[in-house]
Amino acid sequence: MWPDLCSKSDGQAKEELRAMKQMFEQSEDSRAAMSNELYRLNSDNEKLNKEKQDLKASSDRVAQKAATLSMTTASLQSRLDESQAKVESLHNQIIGLQNQLKDQE
Repeated sequence: MWPDLCSKSDGQAKEELRAMKQMFEQSEDSRAAMSNELYRLNSDNEKLNKEKQDLKASSDRVAQKAATLSMTTASLQSRLDESQAKVESLHNQIIGLQNQLKDQE
């Protein structure tokens, strides 16, 4: 490149140097723009990672509450079954007592 410039006229050499300078400046601008974009993407990535951690923590809490609710539901169902069995037993006792009353009459 440099030997080519030496063999050219001053006007041509200046024009080529001006063009090379312009390409270098554009390259620098492009590099700065890419650096800014990279910084923005890293920042966005950090925010997304934080959000991901928050969502994971929330998901874990929800899963824990769901497990607690499931256990509570099972416990309540067991109590309900016991209560229904007692009601049925009492109902049968009432029928038995009613039958005894009829027999005594």
